[in-house]
Amino acid sequence: MYLHDWKETKLEGLKSDFRIDDADLVGVEILLAYYFDNCDEYYGDAVVLFERDGKLWRVDASHCSCMGLEGQWEPEETTIEALEHTLEKGWEFNGFLEPMKKVIRKLKAR
Repeated sequence: MYLHDWKETKLEGLKSDFRIDDADLVGVEILLAYYFDNCDEYYGDAVVLFERDGKLWRVDASHCSCMGLEGQWEPEETTIEALEHTLEKGWEFNGFLEPMKKVIRKLKAR
């Protein structure tokens, strides 16, 4: 698991920032949880990649000075191919490129 720049190193930080509870994480294996502060905490982006029931899921979120990550936990099913395509076409959040590449390599090595 890659957890970067979250307040706590366990899922508690993820749960509190997204305002989700344990039920949202039943059967979830977090592969990547990455937060990138873009501008002195006034704006930031987050991506969470996880597996559940043998499928890959992705959550993208952002915050600004007036709104946090809460209410943005909306997992979308994805694939390794879709993640690779996003990386090839230029991911909007450059801070996530290397961690995502590492996760993809591990997934493909399985």
